[in-house]
Amino acid sequence: MTPMYLATRDEKKVKEMLGAQCDVFTQNDVDFMIAEYFEHVEEAKWAVEVCAEKMPGKVVAVNMCIGKDGDMHGRSTFECGQILAGTG
Repeated sequence: MTPMYLATRDEKKVKEMLGAQCDVFTQNDVDFMIAEYFEHVEEAKWAVEVCAEKMPGKVVAVNMCIGKDGDMHGRSTFECGQILAGTG
């Protein structure tokens, strides 16, 4: 997660921060990426998009910290699953 997502919901800024994090892992040639503990499906989706762009050919997994009612913006668990599956 990024500290600026809730404060700004600015896709460009959040993706820049996520990209800077990915750059470190890319430089160290990690085998795969696990992006985790997202409370908001939108930010999780952006993380998957950035990882796929910055780390082509690497397996990316994303985990969310949500309850039975879904994410912190009220999107159901079903909808979160659909969004993330559609992201790749």
